[in-house]
Amino acid sequence: MTYEDSTPPLLVGSAPQVSGVITVGGRTPSLSMMIQDDGPLSGLNIAAIEWGDGQRDQLTVTPTAWIPAAPVKVDSGGHIFTSLGSFTPALVLTDLAGNATRTSLGTITVKAAPKAPKRISPVAISGDPTVGSTLTCSATFSGDPTTISYGWFRNDRSVKVGTDAGLTLRAPNRMGVGGSR
Repeated sequence: MTYEDSTPPLLVGSAPQVSGVITVGGRTPSLSMMIQDDGPLSGLNIAAIEWGDGQRDQLTVTPTAWIPAAPVKVDSGGHIFTSLGSFTPALVLTDLAGNATRTSLGTITVKAAPKAPKRISPVAISGDPTVGSTLTCSATFSGDPTTISYGWFRNDRSVKVGTDAGLTLRAPNRMGVGGSR
């Protein structure tokens, strides 16, 4: 069967955008879109995403049966970038007659993963170690930690865990394990 096909495949609706900033090794979101053409939507290279980093993903066209001009769904599982830079992925649609369209999907900036903070000074405890007083823990870190967690212990038992660097001292519980007042 021969089809007259002089128009390229079309993206139905807006192009999905994958713009943003990710770190090396991060995956872009999955994409799903609808395409249509006036010729059969089957065969090689009907739909692909060129990620801009030299990688090209062939997309699965579903259903495999063709109904003229009926939209069909294509899906991408996303992409993992392995190098730094700015990339402009594009959806490339090519029909069996060789008609093609190229649609930008935005710009992705790939940056280095942040380095883990490293303690560069000893941990210091300051304050008056008497009941009712507050002790404070401090240390200096390289990098830019977003959260520092502290754990305070008495006789190998946790008395406070969290992001507060201070501990107000209370009289020890002398009732023993399992006791109550």
